[in-house]
Amino acid sequence: ASSGGGGGARSAGCGDGGAALSDEYELTPLLFDASDEANYTALGSVYLVRKAVAAHAHVYNFATSAYDAFDAVAAQCAVGTHARHARFGADINARGGKKGHMLTRWRFDVACDGDVRHHELALVNVHVFADLDNLVSHSAEPSPYALERRAGFERIVAGCELTASDAPPALLFGDFNVRLALRRFLDYVRARFGDDAVSELGAKRCVFRADVPAKLWHDDAVRADVLAQFDTELGALDGDARLVELAAPAFLPTFRRRCDAYAYSSARAPAWTD
Repeated sequence: ASSGGGGGARSAGCGDGGAALSDEYELTPLLFDASDEANYTALGSVYLVRKAVAAHAHVYNFATSAYDAFDAVAAQCAVGTHARHARFGADINARGGKKGHMLTRWRFDVACDGDVRHHELALVNVHVFADLDNLVSHSAEPSPYALERRAGFERIVAGCELTASDAPPALLFGDFNVRLALRRFLDYVRARFGDDAVSELGAKRCVFRADVPAKLWHDDAVRADVLAQFDTELGALDGDARLVELAAPAFLPTFRRRCDAYAYSSARAPAWTD
């Protein structure tokens, strides 16, 4: 296990799984935001670097505006030097909270035909605003929360200079908090399964008849064919980014039943929030 309050640490095996992990990955920098309350984002990132890659990796130092050899600084990586973070301002985050992003930039030097080629990559850990009230989410499409998230993503893209002419490719990951288009989704559920398929729509609960989750979003094929048509919120970012599809179950229905990842809750609408 590795630990660090805003700094990095080498990895150490813990049990059979940990031993296998430490055999494959030599260096595991941990970056946690430990800044003051006014700038605190509550973000943390763990980067697993394969042994075969570590000697060729460099991480950008925002304090010196230069790349450092990764294997020389991995244990000293910290937010402020090798990672830059920012919290959303009150202009797009009137409700407050610790949402924001954390940026790291990497360079990998690859020998090819007697030459060394430099490949750069930006990694951005994001935490964007959640829906607070299903009734508000249901009131319009896109919902007010979706518009708020869009503004957040636009702020991240601009703040990290991801679309600059000399910007490296970037991967955004983390807690996107995106939701299905709730109004269209519930209209579809009622049309397919009857008006009683949605028995309650409240601020914090969206309750489905008990048989609906298993029929509609537990099945992989149905989920891909049906739910994807309502998973359109990130389409607004197409000019700046491409969404990589993941073959993963919708996360949100399991949120309140953590003891069983396959026990889908009937009180929440599905979404790929992370």
